[in-house]
Amino acid sequence: MNIIARKEKGFYGTKNGLIKPLFEVTNNDYKLVNHEDYPNSGNIFITAGFDNFEDDYLYIFASDKLQDNTKNYETDLTSFNEGSSTKNPCFKILTFHNSTTRKLPPNELIPIYQNKFDKNVNRLFTTEGINNRIFFLEDVVTKTLYGPFERNGNELKAAKFGAYEDDFENDDEFLEFLDIYSEFDGNIIFSIKINNAENFILIDNDKNVFLANFKDFISNNIGDPIDFTPTDELHKWVIERLQNKAPKIASTLTEIKNIVSTLDSQTDKLKWKKYTQYLENIQNDEEDIEQLVRVLNDKKFNNSVDNTINVEELEKENRILKEDRDSKGKELADLKEEVKTKLEDLNSQLEEEKLKKQEHSYLDATLYPRISKILNSKEKLEETEKLLKESQISSELTIKITRLEARIEVYEDQIKKKEEDVRKLEVAVQEINKNFAKSATEHSVKLAEAKMYTDLLNGINIKPNISVDLNSKIVTPQISIPQFEVNNAKSLISEVKERLSKQGRSHISFNDVANIVITINQSFLTIIAGAPGVGKTSLVEKLAKSYGLNDNFGYLEIPCAKGWTSSKDLIGFFNPLTNKFQPAKTKLKGALEKSSAHLNSPYIVLLDEANLSPMEHYWSDFIKLADTNYTRKIKISDDEEIEFGDGFRFIATINHDHTTETLSNRLIDRASIIQIEKPENPEDVKDTLENVETIYDFYDSKNLFIKTKKWQEDEGIILGTLKLIKEKLESSNSGINISPRKEIAITKYCKVATGLLEGNSYTALDYAVSQHILPLVNGRGEDFEEVLIGLKEILNNKAMSKSEKLLNKIIQRGKGLKHFKYIYY
Repeated sequence: MNIIARKEKGFYGTKNGLIKPLFEVTNNDYKLVNHEDYPNSGNIFITAGFDNFEDDYLYIFASDKLQDNTKNYETDLTSFNEGSSTKNPCFKILTFHNSTTRKLPPNELIPIYQNKFDKNVNRLFTTEGINNRIFFLEDVVTKTLYGPFERNGNELKAAKFGAYEDDFENDDEFLEFLDIYSEFDGNIIFSIKINNAENFILIDNDKNVFLANFKDFISNNIGDPIDFTPTDELHKWVIERLQNKAPKIASTLTEIKNIVSTLDSQTDKLKWKKYTQYLENIQNDEEDIEQLVRVLNDKKFNNSVDNTINVEELEKENRILKEDRDSKGKELADLKEEVKTKLEDLNSQLEEEKLKKQEHSYLDATLYPRISKILNSKEKLEETEKLLKESQISSELTIKITRLEARIEVYEDQIKKKEEDVRKLEVAVQEINKNFAKSATEHSVKLAEAKMYTDLLNGINIKPNISVDLNSKIVTPQISIPQFEVNNAKSLISEVKERLSKQGRSHISFNDVANIVITINQSFLTIIAGAPGVGKTSLVEKLAKSYGLNDNFGYLEIPCAKGWTSSKDLIGFFNPLTNKFQPAKTKLKGALEKSSAHLNSPYIVLLDEANLSPMEHYWSDFIKLADTNYTRKIKISDDEEIEFGDGFRFIATINHDHTTETLSNRLIDRASIIQIEKPENPEDVKDTLENVETIYDFYDSKNLFIKTKKWQEDEGIILGTLKLIKEKLESSNSGINISPRKEIAITKYCKVATGLLEGNSYTALDYAVSQHILPLVNGRGEDFEEVLIGLKEILNNKAMSKSEKLLNKIIQRGKGLKHFKYIYY
């Protein structure tokens, strides 16, 4: 008999821990374990080698490898001691060994979760509780299982069992399963009605649900396969099958619909069925359009001559139909005229016959009834025959007219259809040309980069072709003196607070406004952190308005994107194909040039959601400029550089979730991180904007923030407290290092903020610690926790409530796993 178990809990500082037995297995017959057989809360104690167990796997071992304990162990949920007492003795123990304890292949027991998901967009609504790499999902409404899946964050993918081949290379049954499953692996999921899988569903003592013996489902064709190939791979698969087809566009369009008839494999047919559905929305995906355009272009569909072939053919056919219609119309008009003429002739003849009758000497019927009847009936008969003949001709002409009219209607319908076909084809040609032109522009950028590197490798000197446009000028605003009397820093902060209040931010305190103004004044990069929805981006926009800045001058909002890797994404790059600098879409280059014309004016650049990509990569050209001893100058190519004003500032807003990148220590060391709290009353936040005409002269406002009298009085005790905090964090091998750069920034801040901020002597230091020191916190273990608790006592003694509150949040969130790190909201 074998036992299947999973990792439960380890004990800090030891190689011991607990695993939880789930099922007993005999000849593929699964039986639920009895918790009473495992007295230590239903667990098995691992005496050595617990670190070999992984969270993502189940493990199997023979039951005869279990031993009764020979020592007394004390184990609870938080600690482990050997030989200390007989409390909670663990009667079942196991020593890990590769030859006796092995991972369970991932196809043997697959967990089933009930998390909500949308299989049409390959997405989970929530990942809570999903621990295993491979799993099934249950649709509780339709009572259907879907899977097997893997996930990348919330994105669902078809499971790839082949990725585990190396881990189970000696397991013949698993390798046999891979052979059977190879055509489905990574591409196909299955929908399985629960009533068809009841004999394969297992539930452990903790109500966790599993699907057993998935190999039997595949062997017996249980479940309906669903193609789950990722869109990019699916498109690549289709493109490969179109590459070698006939080069004529007409046949290519037919192939797109009918290529399924050439596929033999069931998996390929499922892929094609999915792709035809995907084609309905392909125009919304630029990359896929680009690939399809490239294939169509290879088939000469985009050639200027070929583009008009079908249009000309349709127009020719259309002209023929119109000529045929006109000809039939003329024929119809002639027939109508002929009918009219014959009717007129017929009437004329009838009139003549009438006159003849009047002139004819008929026999009097009263005198000669029998003879008159014979003679007169012959004439009437001839007259009747003539009328019948004329009537027959008229009827035949009417039928012919009706048929011609019907044919004309058919021709007109065909002409309308052909005209509509021509219109659709012209629109399609225009759309494809437009997309092709767009993709060509993007490819030219990539070719430019490739050429630059090729030229460098070939020893070719790249020289930019600098052309000077004497008529081009940078449009800059009029810088005006403030229209109110500002004679000290406090009045400036009060004016900024008033302007923010008028824009719906009246809930922000004087101290918080002062902190933001001073920090931006002193720091080249300021980072705004906070929970989603607290108003980080709108706060920066309103602050820029309060400084008198707008989109024309002084304020630039850059929405950062996933996948930025270098400064070319932020600023641009030199294009060797055109011998010109190719600016990025962000417009940052233009902002730098505007700032260079007014060096004393503030200029705020917002990097919105800055940590969607690693900042130290795409912002690398500016990192060294964060130190005040560097000139504000950036080199954008070998022969071109821009010197911008000292008032130029970057403000970055960041979020913290699975889609974002962590900030590097190098970046944190050069930035201030301000946390924005959620307002107690959301109704206080209003989205209103007010344009302010006055732009503050940067040097004038900067000169208002000078060393305060309060700092001169309390400098000793403030620096003493900073030294005490530094010693506490650095003396215990905590891994936290407060660099000289950070000490200088904190001291510089406290010199102007102490006494300006409302509160005690340590209020300014409180803000500085929360923004410069606490972001450095990142460590594990009980010793590190003790260091943080000691720091909390220092903050409490000095009434530094802002930093104490943030530190307490860090401690509370990290208690469970003993991992303590700075919290961005």
